[in-house]
Formats: sequence, structure tokens, C-alpha cells
Amino acid sequence: MKKVLFLSTLVMPFFVSAKYEMIDDVKISGKILVSKSSSKYNSVEKCESYSLSKDKSMGFTYDSKESKCTLYKVVRGTKESSGSTSGISTS
Repeated sequence: MKKVLFLSTLVMPFFVSAKYEMIDDVKISGKILVSKSSSKYNSVEKCESYSLSKDKSMGFTYDSKESKCTLYKVVRGTKESSGSTSGISTS
């Protein structure tokens, strides 16, 4: 049983991050669900984790220049944006 729990902790992060197609230097355009700029969301990983916790989120953009995490409920397109990393839902 301990082996199963240990393996699930190793494998689980790969399943969680598999929900998004990650794209560097791209910003999403679409309908915004929420936008946060506190230190709680100031990395791509934290922004992705926050996005995964929201059922209605279809994608996110983390802008490192502004230290801003934006979640989208509708993704209409993308555009080039230096310093931004986006994740778009694959499901």
C-alpha cells in the first residue's frame, strides 16, 4: 500500500500538468474569468495550479513583466507577448 501511495505522488503531477498545452511568449485573448497580481500567483507554476483549481478555466496567461496571472473562461485566440507564458486546455 505504501508503494502505491508513493508512486501516486510521483505520477500525479504529470497528470495535473497534462491538462494544458503550454506556450511561451504568447498571451491569450478571450473572456477573462479572473486576474490576480498578488505574490500568491507570481509564477507560471502557481498560475497554472490556480487555473486547474477553477472548473470554468479554459486557459491562463502568466505575464512575468507585470507579475500577473489571468484565467480565461473562453479562449478566442492568442497573440505574441514577450515575457508571457500561456496554457490552453486540451480537454
